[in-house]
Amino acid sequence: MLNLMKINAFILIGLYNCMFGAAITQKSFDELFPSLLQEVLKNQTDINNGKKKPFSAMYYYLKWNEGYDEKSYSFLELSFPFFESSTSKIEAWLRNVDLDRVNAMLAQCSSAPENTPLRARVAYNSLLQATTLPTDIDKNALIGNPEAFKPLLEQKKINQEKHNALIAESLVVRYCCKNNCQ
Repeated sequence: MLNLMKINAFILIGLYNCMFGAAITQKSFDELFPSLLQEVLKNQTDINNGKKKPFSAMYYYLKWNEGYDEKSYSFLELSFPFFESSTSKIEAWLRNVDLDRVNAMLAQCSSAPENTPLRARVAYNSLLQATTLPTDIDKNALIGNPEAFKPLLEQKKINQEKHNALIAESLVVRYCCKNNCQ
């Protein structure tokens, strides 16, 4: 199964390369990293300030400005623990993203990189595939359902460090889709 997932990732990366040029390399990632970090830290401030407001205020702001829908926002809520972390932890998670996984997600978003719900679905599916779940949890019940994943996160039933590393990958994808990274 793991080999099949790796093969699928490499196929998607190949499709991305054929359609849009080179995938993000370590060199190009290093070049975009300062602006990526700056944007993510700004997002950290915005999200942490937004959590102090009623749910509807931040949701409607993001719906209007970035095209979030309810599912996209539910996925965003899974990133809240990431954004509660220190600047140094956030920087470390971002610096150590798996570029193969990032490129695979970018390939899946390539048809509509500006589509926030698509990016959220792709990122959530990637997170779900890479997360080791407790044995009593049916992964199929979580597919397409970030709301059902949230209790696992809140109850610390999943590896929090790994979760935050996967959130970092999704933030790189978001940044690259918004800024046409190559």
